Amino acid sequence: MKWVDNRCVTLLTSFSSAQPLGTCKRYDKKRKEIVEIPCPKIVKTYNEEMGGVDLLDSLIALYRIHIRSHKYYHKLVFHFLDVTIVNSWLLYRRDASAIGVSKKSQLQLQAFKLKVAYSLLRQNKDPLKRPGVGRPRSSSLETEHEEKKREVMQQNQFQVLTSQKMELATGPRLLRRRKDLVASYQIVKEGQTHTAANAMLHFA
Repeated sequence: MKWVDNRCVTLLTSFSSAQPLGTCKRYDKKRKEIVEIPCPKIVKTYNEEMGGVDLLDSLIALYRIHIRSHKYYHKLVFHFLDVTIVNSWLLYRRDASAIGVSKKSQLQLQAFKLKVAYSLLRQNKDPLKRPGVGRPRSSSLETEHEEKKREVMQQNQFQVLTSQKMELATGPRLLRRRKDLVASYQIVKEGQTHTAANAMLHFA
C-alpha cells in the first residue's frame, strides 16, 4: 500500500491492512490550518507504535555483539541474538515492574546480557563440581603413569617369588628328594616390550 504523506511511503505487512479507515490530523498549506483526513489503519498503527522500533535500535546499539566476519549470515545470526536479548530484557523489566520490583533493583541491560552469557557458558556443566588445585593432568599422562606403576609391582612380585623358590630349592627337604630348581628371568626392554623366560623344574 502507498500512503502519500509529506512524501510517498510504501508499506508492506501481514499484520494489519488498510481497512477500516480512520482519521488523522495534517497541516493544510493552502488553508493554512490543521485538518482531519482519512487514514488507513496500517498507517495509524505504525504511527502509534513506531517508537518501539527506534527504541529497539538504540538499545541494540548500546551493547552490540561485534563479530569480524565477511559472511553475511554470521552477522544475521548475531543481530537476531541481540534482538532476542533486548526484547527479553524489556519483558523482564515489564514483569518486574508488574510485581512491584523497583527500577533500582532491576538489572540493567549490560548486567542482563552478562547473566545470559554466563548461563550459556554453564550449560550442561555440574555447578557443584569444582576444579582441583594445581595443573590438571591429561588422560594420556595418567594412563602412562598407571602402566609404569603396574609394571614395577609385577617386577617386585616376580623377584619375591624367585627368592622364595631359591630358598626352598636349597633346603634339605628338596635335596633329599634330589630335586633341582633352575629359575631364569630375562628382561629385554625395548620401548615398552618385556619378555620373560619361564622357570623350569627338572626332576631326577
